[in-house]
Amino acid sequence: LSQDGKLVLKRALSLQSSKSSSSKPRLKSTCEINGRTITLKAMKAIAGPLLTIVDAAVAAAALSKPNLRLAVIDTAVPIAIKSETLRTKTAYRKARRQREKLERELNSQVLPPSYSHSDNPNDEAIEMLRHWVDELDAFEARMIKFSESAISPIGSSIDSQGTPIGSTQLFDTLKQFEAASWFDCSDEGVSEYYTRLLDFRELVKDMDDQLQAAYSARDALAALSQPDSAVTALERARSHLFDATGGQGDSEEGNGSHDTYSAAVEDAHERLNAVEDALSNCVNSLE
Repeated sequence: LSQDGKLVLKRALSLQSSKSSSSKPRLKSTCEINGRTITLKAMKAIAGPLLTIVDAAVAAAALSKPNLRLAVIDTAVPIAIKSETLRTKTAYRKARRQREKLERELNSQVLPPSYSHSDNPNDEAIEMLRHWVDELDAFEARMIKFSESAISPIGSSIDSQGTPIGSTQLFDTLKQFEAASWFDCSDEGVSEYYTRLLDFRELVKDMDDQLQAAYSARDALAALSQPDSAVTALERARSHLFDATGGQGDSEEGNGSHDTYSAAVEDAHERLNAVEDALSNCVNSLE
């Protein structure tokens, strides 16, 4: 370097005439660094890292994209700074997710309308909040009592081998309800106990619908109050048979055709009695 800290590179190309007039002049290269002559090899070793060849078209296309412009700028940034930037970016994203979770929890809180968020709450607001906490504690106690009463049939709903008796879905739902915790929440901030309670409610509603369908099936078979039930149709058939045989007098008892007709009617009565017994068995099964 020169005294002022500059590095001056110079290469001069010149034609050097030969002593012989018949020979062509040859090209001579002279390389200098700060006025001192050096070889071409030394010039390449020093100037090579300082110079680069740029394709203008490729460079223009690259610089037109924001991501590539940032990548070009990042090439001059030390690796330690890049690593620290990545760690900071990851920490920021984690903190932002935590903030969003806290905001969701805050929005999901149900407080009395008279309670307002304040840095310096007064005694009235604190007393109101304590009252609300006591109400929640009482509600929690009632729900735990309900849970215990709901899951109490579990012990009597399994046999000696531990196999559920009756509805397997009801048994599994009650077991999940028993294992649910009041304080455990999902990633969305929903209480696991509340989720299992909703599952239990939906199952009870489905079972109630099934029970109503069974009652409807029973009434369709054996309800005398319904004109389209099977037992009502059976009684109508018996009434028609009675009307059909009511005109036959005892004076025609010896008539052969009458005997055949009476036997057919009696056989129909016997078959109707069998149908009535079958309907009774169906009703008992449904009940």
